[in-house]
Amino acid sequence: MPSSTRAPEGSTVHLAEPMTSDVTREWMAAGLSVLVLMWWASLGLLAHESGPDRWSDWTVFILNDTCPDYTWGNSEAQTRDNFAELVRSQLDEMARTDAQPEHNRHRYNAAATVEVQCFLEKYPQRHAELVRRIRQGRFYVSPFLCNTLWGWQSAEGLLRSLYPARRLERDWGLPKIEVAHHIECPSLPWGTAPLLSGAGLRWVNVPFLDYDCTFGRLTNPPVFVLEGPDGSRLGVILDAFASRKANYVQGAHLLDRPQELTNAWLPHYSRLGQVYPVRAVLASGTHGDTHPHSAKLTGSFVHKIIALNASSPPLPRLVNAILPQFCTVIDQAQAQRPFLPTLRGDFGHSWELWPVSLARLAAEARENERRFLAAETLLSVASLSQPRLVEWTRADRQQAEWYWAMLADHAWNGSDDANRRENARLRRVWNQEFARLTSR
Repeated sequence: MPSSTRAPEGSTVHLAEPMTSDVTREWMAAGLSVLVLMWWASLGLLAHESGPDRWSDWTVFILNDTCPDYTWGNSEAQTRDNFAELVRSQLDEMARTDAQPEHNRHRYNAAATVEVQCFLEKYPQRHAELVRRIRQGRFYVSPFLCNTLWGWQSAEGLLRSLYPARRLERDWGLPKIEVAHHIECPSLPWGTAPLLSGAGLRWVNVPFLDYDCTFGRLTNPPVFVLEGPDGSRLGVILDAFASRKANYVQGAHLLDRPQELTNAWLPHYSRLGQVYPVRAVLASGTHGDTHPHSAKLTGSFVHKIIALNASSPPLPRLVNAILPQFCTVIDQAQAQRPFLPTLRGDFGHSWELWPVSLARLAAEARENERRFLAAETLLSVASLSQPRLVEWTRADRQQAEWYWAMLADHAWNGSDDANRRENARLRRVWNQEFARLTSR
């Protein structure tokens, strides 16, 4: 066993050389080189050494969407019109790009079902067109009614926020929604795994704003499986690198700075090796917070994708995408060679404390929820003898659920004092209407 005693200072220590020939050394060196090359290849590094085609086999999925905060910076009437015009502009671009190659055809991701509701309120004559685009995979609807503070909601409250989207599936004959898009809020409570997976969702995307939170220090892989406390499993896209770089407008950021894609983003994902073996990147978000000019931006994003796909030297293929397309790529890679780690635990809460700023209204929302569930239970019992009660009360119950879910929208504060007063007023009205419908 070698001694740990150090040699005296100034002395020279001679190490015994192995008894090997020059040929043996050459074979050993060659073998070592092969092993290193094999290791590099296993990490996915060899394909990106140099040359104009360095990243040409990568695909970047650009998600066109808006951050659907309800009444952030706008009145309710303006917000609803903003949503309607934004969706209208998306459908117009879909028609304009129908003749484009598949990857250039425009697609849109409605992060909240309320966007669709507002569109049909203003453009009911385009209902069939919207349904057709959803069925074609050109328009995707996330199952959340609004940009919800899911860590503040009760378990039942979170589930009820999914009901409007599930009704669209049933009433319009749509494909089952299995992927959820939850924008901006830096939060991922552990309880979301059993609730969302139990509701039939397989994936959730969480691009976040690194504000008033600790999410910027996350070190988790960009995609993983979150195992709930009950053993349920939910695929999660929670990419701290992308969110730190460009929060929830990653697509717009890269379309304006395509050199950053090849200089920083793709090298980052390539270095992850087997933690992230797919050659596909999700760039989530384009429009940012909804405002009166949001609809006017739609065409510029579409044009930039088409122009960059035609550029020389070739960039990675950009796909004007819906979120399920990226999830399908991850699913296929996982099926071929499992790589997704399984994580357990709570990623924490942050903005869920904001309702405390309007504590009385937050308490009223909780009390109205309890009363609604009690009234619903009584209705279930009464309907055993009078089945028509279910149909007679359906409209009121669905409207009450709408107020219930909207009280969890995360814009409890506001962009300025006037907007904060407007948001407080709305929550007073929603609580009053929730209580009125519950007591009828």
